[in-house]
Amino acid sequence: MLKPGESILVEPGAFLYKDSSVQMNVQMQQLTTGLFGGSAMSLAQVIGPGRVGIQSMYVHHATE
Repeated sequence: MLKPGESILVEPGAFLYKDSSVQMNVQMQQLTTGLFGGSAMSLAQVIGPGRVGIQSMYVHHATE
């Protein structure tokens, strides 16, 4: 549940649903920079008020 004006950034694949009162914008986030440029990732910024459904994923890293 987002309050009026409250926002979060989510990966587009994690977005499940939103209330009609919630706004959504796409933002490009710079991941790495270097001598020859970098890479970017698009994220969905969701802005309240209203409910937003997102999913998360646990990744188990095996130790050897």
